[in-house]
Amino acid sequence: MNPKRTIAAVAVASALVAAACGSSTASTSTTAAAKDSAAATSGPGTTASAPASTAKPATTTTAAPTTTTSSKGTRTAPYAIGDKFTVPDKDNGNVDVTVTGFTGDASAEIAAANQLNKPAPDGSKYTLVTLSITYHAGAKKQSANAFGLVSLSAFGPAAVEIKANCAPSYPVIPDKLESTTELLDGGTLAGNVCFGVTAADAVGPLLLRISESLCATNCDQAWIRLQ
Repeated sequence: MNPKRTIAAVAVASALVAAACGSSTASTSTTAAAKDSAAATSGPGTTASAPASTAKPATTTTAAPTTTTSSKGTRTAPYAIGDKFTVPDKDNGNVDVTVTGFTGDASAEIAAANQLNKPAPDGSKYTLVTLSITYHAGAKKQSANAFGLVSLSAFGPAAVEIKANCAPSYPVIPDKLESTTELLDGGTLAGNVCFGVTAADAVGPLLLRISESLCATNCDQAWIRLQ
C-alpha cells in the first residue's frame, strides 16, 4: 500500500469522526437546553397562573314600604271644617265629603226660608252644616243618592245623638242638601243640613259624624269638629 494514500485516508477518517462527534455534542446541547427551558417554564418550582375571577354583581336590598295609618277623622282626632275625606264603600261606591261651613245660630236663616217655619224649641237653636259630597261608582252599584250613601248625626258634650233635619220641628231648610237626588259616577251635591242643638251642646265641642249608610256592623265613618 502506498504510505501517502494510507496517511491521507486516515486523516479523512479522523476528520469525519471529529465532525460526527461535534454534531452529536451540539445536538445533545440543544436538546438539554430545550429541556432546561421547558423545566424553567413548567417545572415543579413554577406556579401556574390562576384563572381570572369573575366578580359577582352587588346586591341591592330595598326596604319594603311601610303603611302608616292616620288616626285623623276619629272622635278624638276629628277633621276640621274644610278637610276633604272619603267614606269608603267598594260595593256601593266611595263618597268624597267636605264640610265647607257651619252656622252656629241659624235662627234667622231658617225663619227667612219659609214663613211657616217655627222657632226652635225653648232652650235650643237651629244650626246649619254646609257640605258637598261626590260619588264614585262601586263594584255593584253605579248610581246612588245621598240618603243611600251616608248618614249624618251630631253629638255634643252630652254624647247623645242629635238627629239631622232639625227634628222634631223639621222646618224648611234653605239650600237644603237634596238627599234623594240620584248621582252617577263623579256626580256632586252640595247644600245644608240642619241640626237643632241645646244650649249645652252649643257650648261644644260639637261633632258631626258621617257614616256609611244602611250599614249594620263595622261601618266606615268620619268625625268632623263643628265648634
